[in-house]
Amino acid sequence: MNVARTAESSYIEIEVICSDQKIHRERVEKRLSDIPNLILLSWESVTSRKYQQWQSACIVLDTSGKTPEQSKQELNRLIMAHNETKDSSL
Repeated sequence: MNVARTAESSYIEIEVICSDQKIHRERVEKRLSDIPNLILLSWESVTSRKYQQWQSACIVLDTSGKTPEQSKQELNRLIMAHNETKDSSL
């Protein structure tokens, strides 16, 4: 946000969630990394964190039950709708 403000550029805060705990766990446990020496989080470490829902997110994308491509398409649709709403309020 600070970089966008400094550059006098617009930005959109996007929160990405997976509302289905079973799918979320499966994704965490099957995650692979191509970054050497990166230690991935365990399911226990994910669930032990205190989640605080964003108060400032303009868009919340739920990836549950969606492929990455479907999530991308949904995000594009949500961004376009957000921009249309923003433009109409000017």
